[in-house]
Amino acid sequence: MKIPSLCLAAAAFLGPLTLPARSQTGEDESADPNAPRATVTLTPEQIDMLTKQLAELEGQISKLRGDNLGQVLQKLRAAAASNNSAMSFYLDCEKLVSIDRKELDRDQTKRLAERIDRTGDRRAVDEKTDGDPSLAVRLQLQYLILSLEAHETKDRAALIPKLQSYIQEVLASADKLKGRAFGQLAGDLASDRHPVTAAYQLQRYLKAENWTNNAADIPGMWTLTLLPWYKDNKPGDLTALWDQRITAEAAMRKGSLTDAEYQLWLQNELPALRWERAEYLVQNGTNPVNALADMLKLIKEFPAHADAPKWLTALRNHLESAKS
Repeated sequence: MKIPSLCLAAAAFLGPLTLPARSQTGEDESADPNAPRATVTLTPEQIDMLTKQLAELEGQISKLRGDNLGQVLQKLRAAAASNNSAMSFYLDCEKLVSIDRKELDRDQTKRLAERIDRTGDRRAVDEKTDGDPSLAVRLQLQYLILSLEAHETKDRAALIPKLQSYIQEVLASADKLKGRAFGQLAGDLASDRHPVTAAYQLQRYLKAENWTNNAADIPGMWTLTLLPWYKDNKPGDLTALWDQRITAEAAMRKGSLTDAEYQLWLQNELPALRWERAEYLVQNGTNPVNALADMLKLIKEFPAHADAPKWLTALRNHLESAKS
């Protein structure tokens, strides 16, 4: 049974429904809380009929939606099979969105086509500064698949190891994800300017809670997804998980930054990250005493850090709280 026929059947069965009256000015009088409101009364038979029809509609919608998304996922998985296929797929999507769906003159079409072709030209890439953009595209497609799955699934237990595996693959490729390649990986997947998202109209499928839509946002993957899941399901593993996060971020920074930039990260950002770990474990870990000891150790190691005064205040507050 087709969806329109169901709707027509319901309308014929119910007949005209009374809606809130409108004033002569065209305003909805129901906006006035003191105004009388019209009500709709349905018989048990009418409610039963509508309930059954809604169940049928729900089944049809679920099937059609699942079929459409399944076809997109199949194409994404095929494209993510290799760097070359990923880049080819990405450029095809960009041509579709930027040229085929636009009303352009011949000169505009030519200029855009040449620009898009240069994007995929390996000869225009200096791997020392640009990294490997085709690798970045493949990894981004892999993360797009995970993001679509995150939106659809209610139980993330099966998704957690997939996300951790993705992070490990990014870390293993960190030295090839710099400059242009890192910029490619860091694009917002939920943006309607992203060629793949726009080509397949995926924006509404990229609204998962506690999930980042940036394929390079390793910190967000930990803070939004992994740590909350482990807190609820495996709290005893939080300390080890935080250590993994710090190791992961250090590996990513070392591979993607220059030596000078990496040294600055070690000097300024790594101590702040270690403090964040200690604060989190004081509140959520299974051994807060060890976390307090880590705080004291960190202050002793980095007394000249810009955040050291704030750390002292925070540690004193924790000690005061422990007295009561």
